[in-house]
Amino acid sequence: MITDLINLDDLTYAALVAEARASIPSLTPAWTDHNESDPGIVLVELFAWLTEILLYRFNHVSDESYWTFLRLLNDPTWHPGDQSLEQAIDATVRLLRDRERAINGADYQHFILEKWPVVSPPATPGDQLARIRFLPETRRAPTPGPDLPAPAHVSVALLNAVPPTFAPPPDSGLWQALAAYLDDRRMLTTKVHLAPPRRIQLSVKGDVYLTADADLPTVTQVCSTVLNDFVDPITGGRDRRGWPFGQDLYLSEIYAQLMQVAGVAYVDGVALDVVTPPYLGPSRRFPGGIDVADCEVIALEPIALVFHPRDGSL
Repeated sequence: MITDLINLDDLTYAALVAEARASIPSLTPAWTDHNESDPGIVLVELFAWLTEILLYRFNHVSDESYWTFLRLLNDPTWHPGDQSLEQAIDATVRLLRDRERAINGADYQHFILEKWPVVSPPATPGDQLARIRFLPETRRAPTPGPDLPAPAHVSVALLNAVPPTFAPPPDSGLWQALAAYLDDRRMLTTKVHLAPPRRIQLSVKGDVYLTADADLPTVTQVCSTVLNDFVDPITGGRDRRGWPFGQDLYLSEIYAQLMQVAGVAYVDGVALDVVTPPYLGPSRRFPGGIDVADCEVIALEPIALVFHPRDGSL
């Protein structure tokens, strides 16, 4: 018999009768005779007695019943082999929890980043995928252009673990093998499109005022490194787990990153602008930042900061 399970038989006959009697005044105020001779109280006690019996039986499931349940949950030809009952239950529960179909973003995340590397281990760092972006009811344009709304289509942007290539080329064996792997797990009427994320190139301008002891070449290099590290799609972001797809970039974040550099006294006049791509329309600036689309990662190029040493020599 399975032990250490939740006790389902925790209500006694007396507790059931007492709870029912306590509910009578609020449910039926006209019922005032609560003596044992009252026919209604007799029925309350009868049902309490039957309930206690059912709870007792419900709390005592036989091993034979467990095996029957396991046969229903598994394949009709299932046989436990030399497994104990506890081992068979554990294996069946794990089987029920295993995903077999990709329906939502979490499913695609699970299949591509967790299951796929086990099925097809990456041969080189260039074959390793770091993150994905799931775009429901969207069809990625095969050439640079805006995404197209498409019912029954899903697009998945794949981020390679080795930038700046971002993803293996669409004609690679890896890409085709992953597409075939997902094709066996997609919903029957769903069409899946794999595509690399877009790379949005932003220019950074601003004035950086240095402290008296700052070394100009060092501060110049560190500022550029800090900003690029902050928007890195693998190691950047506010939590340093990679800049998320589609997360807007704010001027205040540029100020904050620059102010952390040793030798920087203060920063002024920071501005961001889109260098590429041109197909997404006119300015994507909003007061305080840049709008980043769902499947985009950021590259800060060029970084055109003007540095002002404390002594005013530059």
